Amino acid sequence: MIFNKKKNIAKPKRSVPRKILNFFIGVFGVVVFLLIVAVGFMQTNTFRGWLKEKITTTVNDEINGNLSIGSVEGTILTSLFVNDISLTTGGDTLATVSKFGLKINPVELLLGRIYVRTLLLNSPKISLLQDKNGIWLTERLAKETEEIIEEKADSLKTEGESSFPFKIFINDISINNLSFVKKTFENRGTHKKYKIINTDDLEIDSMYFAAKVAADLNNNSFQLLIERLSGKTNTKSFRLRNLSGAFIIKPGFAQVGKLNVVTDSSNISISAQLDGINLFAPLDLKEFKNFPVKVSASAQPFNFDDLTSFLSATNILKGNVFFNLEANGKFGDFNINKLSAKINE
Repeated sequence: MIFNKKKNIAKPKRSVPRKILNFFIGVFGVVVFLLIVAVGFMQTNTFRGWLKEKITTTVNDEINGNLSIGSVEGTILTSLFVNDISLTTGGDTLATVSKFGLKINPVELLLGRIYVRTLLLNSPKISLLQDKNGIWLTERLAKETEEIIEEKADSLKTEGESSFPFKIFINDISINNLSFVKKTFENRGTHKKYKIINTDDLEIDSMYFAAKVAADLNNNSFQLLIERLSGKTNTKSFRLRNLSGAFIIKPGFAQVGKLNVVTDSSNISISAQLDGINLFAPLDLKEFKNFPVKVSASAQPFNFDDLTSFLSATNILKGNVFFNLEANGKFGDFNINKLSAKINE
């Protein structure tokens, strides 16, 4: 009989680079698996409940008050919504928000950008009230002593000297139906209307705000586009129908573009540009005369009652003013290229 003997075939030895590669592939696979598990866990009610408890506990440990949250929805990675937020102190409600929403794009972090798709506040109500001892709710809320606050401010100032690695973009800021109240103790519970705004008894109601923001902190460059700002106050003659415009600030440059202010009785448009100015450095008023300036403004019309609502000294001025203005040159010596004005008839 003939027996076939099996030959012992030696297994090829893996090279050191191959072993290293396999090791990193294995580590990468484990990391991806853990990320998938973590993302999946963040979608659960258990995680949302833990997040809600963590936020309220952390905040309440730092304040003389109580923060409560109704529910948390979404995920912290892309879209997070917090419902029925309430902040109280000493039995008084300082603020409530029916919904806070935050939508981000985490991939943008790889490009050095913090990109917020949506920042939302629905029906926020803020009550800045004073108690019988003359103490405001915000003062009562603070738990830290002045010494601790100063130490933290100095620490933040030192940290702020280092560069910030990200540019900030907020594509949609929406504040819907905001109510704000500021009242001294004597004015609490009242709802008076004033001819001139009273900062001791101020009410702002039905305020809507929509805007976009871009900021480069390292280069002190900021852009704000206000698409809508409207609201009413407890003054008799003033209601802001809409304010919109673009604002740009950076070293050596400041601009207001297409600022349009519409009230019940006025419609004003302003565009202005100031070169050479650095709002991030100490300003000397004497230097203003050398800054190049360009201004374009019109009113169709402007009613003096709107100004009187904020400045009592202008009460002697009455009626509507229609005007158009175009000017340029230096701040201390500019040319009026066009000026037309009409008062009443």
